[in-house]
Amino acid sequence: MKIAQKNIIPVLPFLMAILGFFSPSTPAICQNHHINQFITLDTIIFLQNEKNTRSMACSSWGDEVILTNFHCNSSSDTIAFHIINTNNYGLETVKIHIPDIRKTMKKLMNCSFQECLAYNGNTIALMQGLGYDRGENILIFKKNNGENTYYYHKKIHIKTDASKIDFIDTTTVLLSEINYQTGVSFHAVDINTGKITNSIYPYHNHKIISGIVSKQYDIKDNLLLYANRLEYSFLTFDKNLQQLDSTCQEIEGWAKLPNKAFKTIQKKWGKGYHAAEINNYLINYYTKIHQLNRVYIINENKLLLSYTPKDPENDIWRPIIDIWGKTDSGWERVKQNIADDLGFKRSDSIITRNSFYLEMLSNPEIFVFNDKIISISQGGAPIYPIGMSSKDYYSKVNEYLSDNEEIIEIRIFKHDF
Repeated sequence: MKIAQKNIIPVLPFLMAILGFFSPSTPAICQNHHINQFITLDTIIFLQNEKNTRSMACSSWGDEVILTNFHCNSSSDTIAFHIINTNNYGLETVKIHIPDIRKTMKKLMNCSFQECLAYNGNTIALMQGLGYDRGENILIFKKNNGENTYYYHKKIHIKTDASKIDFIDTTTVLLSEINYQTGVSFHAVDINTGKITNSIYPYHNHKIISGIVSKQYDIKDNLLLYANRLEYSFLTFDKNLQQLDSTCQEIEGWAKLPNKAFKTIQKKWGKGYHAAEINNYLINYYTKIHQLNRVYIINENKLLLSYTPKDPENDIWRPIIDIWGKTDSGWERVKQNIADDLGFKRSDSIITRNSFYLEMLSNPEIFVFNDKIISISQGGAPIYPIGMSSKDYYSKVNEYLSDNEEIIEIRIFKHDF
C-alpha cells in the first residue's frame, strides 16, 4: 500500500455492501463472479470540506484528477483547486483569486460550479450558467510557465444551455447540453477563438429522458463515449466529433420502458425542462426495466459499461458490469456478467480491502484509469474502518458528524479489468 504525502491521511476506507446475491430468476448473471474479485482498495485521502456546502466539481486529465468545492457562501473570492496525481498519490493545492466571483455567482443564482469544471493539465476552465436561454460564460485560467500557479486568461460566452464541460483535447472544450426535444447534444468550443467548431446530436431512443441518468457519457484520450439509456448500445467519437463506431449488444430478456409510460411522459412534460418530475415518475419503472446507466473509458482500447437488469422480486437495482475491448472489427465484450455487489448479506460482516462496488457510490464522482479507480465523495469522517463491521462503522461516523464538519474522501483503488 502506498503512502501519500505529509498533508494527506492515508487510510483504508469503509466500502461495504448489504446486498445479497442476484435473484435466481435472472439467468444471465454469473452467481460467483463479483466486482470485488477485480478491485482492491489501496488508500484514501481526506480533505477539508468547504463549510456549509455539499457542492463539489471534479474533472480529470491524463493521470490527474482535479476538484474544487467552492461555493458562493465561501468567506473569500479565492478558489482552491486540489490536484491529485494517480501514480504517486501526490496532492497539490492551487489557489486562484477571482474578484467578485461570489457576488457574480449569487447574482446568477448559481452558487457552485458542480459539473462545470474542466482541466487539461495546463488550463482550468470554469463554466457559469447564466440562466435558461442565456448561455454560459466560460472562464479560462492558464498555468504560468515553470510554476504551479495560474492566471486569469479570458472569458468566453457561448449561447447554449450546457450542463457539463470537459476538455477533449488541449485546446477544445466539449459542452454537453440536455434538451427534451432533441436529446443530448455536444458542442466543441475552441478556447483560443471562443467559437463553436462542431456540434453533434447522437441518436437516443427516448430523447425526452436522455439526460436523466447518472453517467451516460465519458471523455478521455481524445475519445467520446456516449450510451443509450434504455437499450444496450453505444457510440464512440473522435476529438473532432466524427463517429468512429456504433455498437449494439443483444441482452436476453431485455425489458423496455412500456410505450404507455413514454406517452405519459411526453404528454405531461414534453414541452419543458422537468427533470425532477420525469425522474419521480420513472422511479416506478426502475426495477421493472433494463437500463444502461454508467459508462467509463478505461483507456482508448477498453471500456466499462454497467447496466441494471429488472429485478421486481427484490425491488432494487442490481447492476451488472461488462468490459469491452477494441478489436480490428470494432468493440467486443472481453469480460461480462460481473455482478456489481459483494455477494453477501450480513451487516455484521467484517470490512476488508475488497469490500467495494461501484453502484454503492451513487453520488460521488468516479474516474476510471488504466489500473485504478478514483472515487470522490462528501459527507465522510476520518475513521479507519478495516476490521470493523458496517454497523460499528456507521455508528462511529454518525458520532463524528454530530460534532464535526463533513470531509471529502478521495478513495483510490487498483483494478485488473
